[in-house]
Amino acid sequence: ELVRQQIKQTVEILSCKNIKFIYSSPIIRVYQTSVIIAKELKIGTIVVKWNLIEHAKEAETLQELYQRAKMTLEIIQQHHQEDNIAIVTHGNMGRMIHAVFYGLNWGEGLKAPYFYDGGIIELSK
Repeated sequence: ELVRQQIKQTVEILSCKNIKFIYSSPIIRVYQTSVIIAKELKIGTIVVKWNLIEHAKEAETLQELYQRAKMTLEIIQQHHQEDNIAIVTHGNMGRMIHAVFYGLNWGEGLKAPYFYDGGIIELSK
């Protein structure tokens, strides 16, 4: 129930942001969150990106996660230079996307606030 309340708060925040596209991790709990957000915001398509999966600590260093976030964000930005988008992903991946967007290194990215389930990090220049 707590997560649903957090998602509801996220939808309220995003409702005034003119979101055109949603990108999501394919992991079921994150994808389900994406579906709820898309339905509430009346967005027809969710783009699932495997690169948005959570950090596999045993198979990927934080530096590799940062590089994955960088590559993923660059691809998304190429396709949506003028659009407001939502990226629904996992905690550390969200922090690395935040770091890449603002030109921080991966260590600085880890110092960014961790966002709660259903939470958002707004990126704007």
